[in-house]
Formats: sequence, structure tokens, C-alpha cells
Amino acid sequence: MDKDKLEIDGKYTVDWNSTYTLSTLKTKTFHPLINNKISIGYNNHASIWCVFKIQNTDLKNSVKTWLCFENNHIDSLFFYDGKKFNF
Repeated sequence: MDKDKLEIDGKYTVDWNSTYTLSTLKTKTFHPLINNKISIGYNNHASIWCVFKIQNTDLKNSVKTWLCFENNHIDSLFFYDGKKFNF
């Protein structure tokens, strides 16, 4: 895969009490990912909200990319695109 064909802007915010909603997220500060990683250490109730803007700069060919969560303690993962998608 030619990574130069993808422009990725990833940011995150930590919801320490897992109380944010989609509407309250609009008022929160999102921080850039450092080395494409998030590390907040052990916690009991935090939710991590991420936003990714991915643009394929190659107009002739599609580019595949993956999002990997290497933490085996994740108990749920949701995707939002105007609606909530459960996986």
C-alpha cells in the first residue's frame, strides 16, 4: 500500500466519566494523535472519542486502509456517521 496516497487527520478526546453525547462533543477539544497512538493508561470509566478524516489523493486508484485496536480490554466499539453503528 502506498501510504503517500492517503491523507489522514486523526484526533481524540477523553470522556473520563463516559457521559458525552454526540451533541456535547461539539464543544469538546480534540487533540491530535501522536505517532498514530492514544495512551491514557488504565481507567475504569473513560471513553475515547476519535474522529478521522481520510482522503485518498490518488484519483485513479482506490487505497485500502485499516483501523487496528490492539487493546484486548475494549468491551465495546461504536462507529458514528450521523447515526450509531454497533459492531
